[in-house]
Amino acid sequence: MPPRPFQAAHGPTSALELDDEDGRCVAVITQFGMVGKDVHAAWEHLAASLPDA
Repeated sequence: MPPRPFQAAHGPTSALELDDEDGRCVAVITQFGMVGKDVHAAWEHLAASLPDA
């Protein structure tokens, strides 16, 4: 089941936060609008394609 979107000032939205090995945020990717299975799968693919720290 894909994550449920948050309600933001401009409507439904969600965000993906990427943290380094020390737990510090290194990137935040935001998607405005409805987030379905395709977006969730794309984010999983993006995260998996990043190099190891």
